[in-house]
Amino acid sequence: MTDAPKPETREAYAVVGNTDRTEGRGQQIVLHICRIPATAYRLAKGQGVMGSDAWVTRCDLVKHGTAWFGPITVVEPTMEDENTQERMDEEEAAIEEARNLGLTDAQIAAIRRSKP
Repeated sequence: MTDAPKPETREAYAVVGNTDRTEGRGQQIVLHICRIPATAYRLAKGQGVMGSDAWVTRCDLVKHGTAWFGPITVVEPTMEDENTQERMDEEEAAIEEARNLGLTDAQIAAIRRSKP
């Protein structure tokens, strides 16, 4: 077994704020990724809760292909998002079944336009 090559990494600085800039009851999110601390501190000015400065923290980026990846915030779906996704999945399954039964894209589009 051969060892996979170690990915290229780079030091960076994340400006971290809150989604609720009034009371700070939201989620912590990365606002900016900067190559040097001076840029991060400049961008952090006034970006925190109630106009305070957001905080700056060191982070590591990993190169994948030609892009650099670092800390991210994954937004969790709401119950409404989950319900909408379920309806979208059901609709996509029905469309795929219609295609398998021989309907053309034009016929499927016509049926979609005739929704009540």
